[in-house]
Amino acid sequence: MTRVRPKTVDLALAVALAVGVVLQDLSSPIWMMILDAAGALMLIWRRTHALWIAAAIGVLSAALIFVPDKPLPQDEVPLAGVAVLLIAAYSIGAYERRLGAAIAGGAVLTIGANFDLVVGLVYDDFWPFRIFFFVGSWSAGRVLHGRHRELDSAQERALRLELEQDLTAERAVYAERARLARELHDVIAHNVSLMVVQASAAEQVLEENPKGVRDALANIQAAGRQTVTELRRLLGILRDGDRELLTMPQPTLAQIDVLVDQVRAAGLDVEVVIEGSPQTLPASVDLSGFRIVQEALTNTLKHSRGRHAEVHVVYTGDELQITVTDDGVGATGNGSVAGHGLAGVRERVSLFGGTFEAHAREEGGFILRAVLPVGEVHR
Repeated sequence: MTRVRPKTVDLALAVALAVGVVLQDLSSPIWMMILDAAGALMLIWRRTHALWIAAAIGVLSAALIFVPDKPLPQDEVPLAGVAVLLIAAYSIGAYERRLGAAIAGGAVLTIGANFDLVVGLVYDDFWPFRIFFFVGSWSAGRVLHGRHRELDSAQERALRLELEQDLTAERAVYAERARLARELHDVIAHNVSLMVVQASAAEQVLEENPKGVRDALANIQAAGRQTVTELRRLLGILRDGDRELLTMPQPTLAQIDVLVDQVRAAGLDVEVVIEGSPQTLPASVDLSGFRIVQEALTNTLKHSRGRHAEVHVVYTGDELQITVTDDGVGATGNGSVAGHGLAGVRERVSLFGGTFEAHAREEGGFILRAVLPVGEVHR
């Protein structure tokens, strides 16, 4: 079933009410009919400009009261005109986000529509009901506004939770692979060291003990085979951990827009600023830059409850500088950083011989800054 767009509904409603008020004002001057029709057609924008529409219709209604020789309805109630006013009252309650503005717009509309009572041109025993209709329409719209906000908030929380779960799972996978890689690194380093020691020993007894040389060479051969096996296993962890990695390259800073779009979908407004000319970086630096931005934005989503973040990437030629700030609640009072995510970023930066800081800002929010040298990796 095809869903009708809200804009189409508003257009049809406004046109129908414009025709209705014109038909009810056939005895009025042509310019008055045009004004009444214009008021009805304003409802086309009742969802996007509810405040201005309510104010304009209220002022227009008040002005028309002072039109000389205006034909007044006797036994017939101008239903189309009343419908325009009540729909405008409902719309200002339903679609104006700011409560103060919604109240002000509803008051202007109600006073303007009942301006004949305010200035004492007429006295109507029915006036409490007239006010009640406007207040009731506005209140009904405000109830709907609250339900829409609750629904939007629930959807935003669901999107955030889904993104956090995906990012957490991804970090867990890479953390485990890194742990295994470090363990295999130790095994390989031990085997290579053993091979060096055995080769040195064989050289010393080369002439005096040929059998000892053969034993040393056999040990070197066995250690070499084991090292090759462990190297293949290490490469399997780093490169073939899952089938997707066989065809999909590791992310780089060139893909930061994709990451930002995902975070925006979770409800965080992100602005990206790039300074300097993006250059070809070493693969490890490029990947690390992406991961640092990813961790910083994830931290904002999970812990800071921020609404806006800024990612600032600077290419200087010798260094890659990354700064991520947000307007959330920040860290603890002493500026300490908890959790494994930022600790992992700190360790990653230290492996490159870079600098890292992450703390609450005095003006509010949180800042993460990392500087990665582009040259050789410092151990």
